[in-house]
Amino acid sequence: MIACLRFEVYKFLRRPSTWILALILVVAVAFLDYYQLYNAYETTVNGGKSFVGNLSGRGLRDFRDYMLPKEATLNIPSFLAALAAPFVLILGALSVGSEYGWDTVKTSLTQGVGRAGLLAGRVLAVAVVTLAFVVVSFAAGLVSSYVVAGALGVRAVAWPEASMLLKSMGVTWLIFGAWASLGMFLAFLFRGTALSIGLGLIYGIVFQTLISSLSANSELFQRILDALLSKNSSDLVSSLGSAPKAFSGGQSTGDPTQAALILSAYVVACLLLSALLFGRRDVT
Repeated sequence: MIACLRFEVYKFLRRPSTWILALILVVAVAFLDYYQLYNAYETTVNGGKSFVGNLSGRGLRDFRDYMLPKEATLNIPSFLAALAAPFVLILGALSVGSEYGWDTVKTSLTQGVGRAGLLAGRVLAVAVVTLAFVVVSFAAGLVSSYVVAGALGVRAVAWPEASMLLKSMGVTWLIFGAWASLGMFLAFLFRGTALSIGLGLIYGIVFQTLISSLSANSELFQRILDALLSKNSSDLVSSLGSAPKAFSGGQSTGDPTQAALILSAYVVACLLLSALLFGRRDVT
């Protein structure tokens, strides 16, 4: 299994898609998160209109503090859970679907490690790469927050505690793991990348948004929403702190412990179904 893990990690390192996805996360955190927040803050301070609405006094100070390094343990996972996590689904789908596209599944099985060993090595490799994505995203976020602090004239920059930083990264890793596991399952189900990525992104971006909009006036849709990845990701992130008033409209009110259990259930269920499909299907 260790040999399979090394081989799968090597394949990830050789794929341009891995580096492109990592670059997308870095750019998204730096520009779609911190730059957009800084731009909205400056617009509000100068009397203009921004997406955060009219803020003044404590609300404006809380919004400003939210962009500083000390609040990165809440800011970064909040952004990643809401906008960037579905892209990790692509990583999981590519780890499996590419083998079907290249017609190398049979070749892999002739190496003598068995289907269980091959799948275990691949799952561990996806876990390693998603952890690397978390580290890269947080590094980009911390650097961006430091730059924003300088632009805001903050001289004494306070950094988050190590324990809080590790907890925040662990929360993000679980969220990424749930999305990557879903991508792997869809790729095993459809034996390819195109359909699995397409349906996965439709679920992550379109379906969840639709259910969220319908849940306001329907108990049925609210129950469906409570079982979806985005809702539970937001509920879990809420355990890291309270968002400023500027984002209070979308603040989660769910139970973080229940959310962690549901996300873990996603990981276990997707991997068990993947093992069932990979173990029973004929690859000839």
